[in-house]
Formats: sequence, structure tokens, C-alpha cells
Amino acid sequence: MGIWRILGLLDDLGIPFSAALNAEMSRHRPDVVEAVVVRGAEVLGHGMENSTRYHDLTPEAEREHIADALGTLRRETGQPVLGWLTPGFAVSADTHRILAELGLGYTADFCDDDVPYWLDTPGGRLLAIPYSLETNDISLFLNMHHTPAQYADAVVEHVRQLCREPGRGRVVALGLHTFLVGQPSRIGALRACLERLAALDGVWFVTGKEICELMEKEDVV
Repeated sequence: MGIWRILGLLDDLGIPFSAALNAEMSRHRPDVVEAVVVRGAEVLGHGMENSTRYHDLTPEAEREHIADALGTLRRETGQPVLGWLTPGFAVSADTHRILAELGLGYTADFCDDDVPYWLDTPGGRLLAIPYSLETNDISLFLNMHHTPAQYADAVVEHVRQLCREPGRGRVVALGLHTFLVGQPSRIGALRACLERLAALDGVWFVTGKEICELMEKEDVV
């Protein structure tokens, strides 16, 4: 499975990561959940499964679905779970209010910026940490039909350009999927990509939780 290649690579390079997990993974693949937790990775909620579209639910049903997913992940991983990524970005008008009401600190549901920003919802404040589609392996491999080498080049050039631009606090989410970049023909390109990124001045590998905690600290200061 591609998950073991990706986990092994991140181990080798000592890179921290956030794992977006469907709560049902704890029932179907507890070994994967355990492997993520043992590595000290941050776990963020990613629904019960990938099939439910929140924009098709009533607010009450959506809240119950999200709460069940969070409760399962918190129980099975022993983590508080601070972040959330809605499966398929299929959010409703109530999703982010519900997330804030349930005590989440951030969401990765937005793809519209290079810097994190605060959302003021009726349920409280929520940090939006951009989830870039330009550096996502689904976009690059399936939509743009990149070769492994082109994938690595595209991600590196994306980050290199942001490093050149003035300002600070730019975020680049590297969306990695086991069935894509975790495959034997592509994992080498991911290694090359991460090694090249690590060599760039100004690059810092962090989890969503670390970004959220830093934003909260700077906001207070």
C-alpha cells in the first residue's frame, strides 16, 4: 500500500505531517490509524467517510455527522483533533459554524489564498489554512497529467516563487494521496521534491496544528 511508502519516506526525512483521516478508518484499517499516531502525526477530521456530502444534509444531520466523526477520532487516536477537512469540499452554509461550535480550531476547506486567515462564524472564530490545489497530487497527476518529474518541479517552483515574494507566513499544503504519489513509480519523485524543498531558504515543514497555534499566539500579541 502507498501509505507505508509515504510514512517511510516522511520517517526517513524527519518531516512532520498532518493526516486527514476518515473516522471509519479506525474500524476498517486500525493498523493505519495506529501507525499515524505512533509517528506523532497530527490527526485532523475528514468526515466519517468520503461519501457524505454535507450540502445535502439538514443542519442537524450535518452537526451529528461531524460530531460523530470527531468523537470517534478523538477516542481512537487519543488526540483532541483541532483541524478539519471536509470530504470533497462538499460544505454547506452551516459547516464552518458547526466546526467552530464543536471546538475546532481550523479548517482546510479553502483554496483561495497563500496565507492563513480568520473566519468569523456565528459559532465562533475559525482559522482557514489554505489547501492549495496547485500543489495537490490529484490536481497535478489526474487533472494536469504531470509525469512524476513534472510533479516535483511544479511543487518546487510553486514554493520557490513564494519564497521570493515579500511578506511572511505563506502556506503551501502538500496534499498527498496514497493511491497517487504513494505508488512505486511516483514515490521517488516525492522524495526528490521534499529534499529540494528542504534546501530552500525560508521553508519550514509544519503541521496544521502548529500553524493554528502560531496564529493564535501572534493574534494575542
